[in-house]
Amino acid sequence: MNWGAKIAIVYCTFAAGIGYMAFRAANQNFDLVTPDYYAEELKHQSRIDAVNNANALSTGLRYHISSEKIQVVFPKECVGKDLHGVMKLYCPSDAKKDLQRSFTLADYNYVFLIPKDTEGSREIQITWYAAGKEFYYSKKVIF
Repeated sequence: MNWGAKIAIVYCTFAAGIGYMAFRAANQNFDLVTPDYYAEELKHQSRIDAVNNANALSTGLRYHISSEKIQVVFPKECVGKDLHGVMKLYCPSDAKKDLQRSFTLADYNYVFLIPKDTEGSREIQITWYAAGKEFYYSKKVIF
């Protein structure tokens, strides 16, 4: 085999490798944090205010994670004041694994049932409303 044939084989192998990498990159799944990212960014100040409201509470929000549930205990200041909100288990690597549930409570306990296939890194994001104020809490956890 002469040098010309060897160079042609190397060139074809290189071109096939680049083509394969371009194909794989085009078929990669890219999830944004939220589909309406820019609209959420405009609401950023209200999120800061909600975090400040949550930090101003006397006891703060507490939670306990077991193998099948997350029990959330809201501050007693929020009890009986039309307590409702949304709890989300946000998965940074795959939007299809996000879990979100709305709740309305009469007392200060909320139980979020965790599916058995939930593993890996998640972020607990809780937005709740009580007495006309918005509150927000988030914490990274690993299951």
